[in-house]
Amino acid sequence: MLFHHAKQASVLWGIFHQEPIPFSGKDWLRISESAPFINHETRLIDIGTRIPGLLSPSSYLSSPTDMSGYQTYFQDLLATSHDIQKWLADFHRQRDVLLHACDEINFPTYFRLVKRNVLSTASSFRDFNDAWYLSTAWTYLYLLQTTCLSIMHSGLPLHFDVDAASLVASVESTVDNLSKTVPQALSAQSGFSGRLSVNLFLRMITLHYEAQGRYEMVRWCGDIESALYTPDQGHAGAWMANWERVIKLPRISQFGEREQTVSIR
Repeated sequence: MLFHHAKQASVLWGIFHQEPIPFSGKDWLRISESAPFINHETRLIDIGTRIPGLLSPSSYLSSPTDMSGYQTYFQDLLATSHDIQKWLADFHRQRDVLLHACDEINFPTYFRLVKRNVLSTASSFRDFNDAWYLSTAWTYLYLLQTTCLSIMHSGLPLHFDVDAASLVASVESTVDNLSKTVPQALSAQSGFSGRLSVNLFLRMITLHYEAQGRYEMVRWCGDIESALYTPDQGHAGAWMANWERVIKLPRISQFGEREQTVSIR
């Protein structure tokens, strides 16, 4: 259990710093695969150990013009994205993650805290554990997809049959799926871990909606942030207190262009 949580913390550290982490090495993965505590969540974090290195292309390239390195890098981005998507499909099937009408009957806590609902449907899942891992998987996927888009719009000659418009649509779907995890994550059943799962991605999707000009969703994100800090429900952001990191996440416009580096608090 400690090993599993150490890997999760290491992945988040690597994402913030955009540096590869030791747990992505073959020896560590062999240990993980042979550990007695193995379940669906363990596999997600094993996939996640690759992501910090994928946000640091210098670990793949011998020089800025190393085209063979870029081909390998892009291929690994696509392969890891595919693995996350497969994990998500299995998770939805195994854990009965369902979409329900986003109304006061299905999500009473959310409607008590957030007055301006903009969602027609929202995800339901079993407990706080599912809230955390589902949000983690969608967050991982967003990072990989936007990195792929950034490379595709860099002008590099990549030999892969990937359509930029389809990838932009996939990014939008990923962000919308993240948003749909919020209502139940705010419930009392999901507890602190549910709120923590929202805090994991809220700033990221806020910046995304700003870049898209979807200001109704930006206002909704602000309402969610306020709900996370209500005195009677605790402070989900406490784990990030006094942290500020600049992460080179591409803000994607509706046409898929990379816009600028953003700051995640």
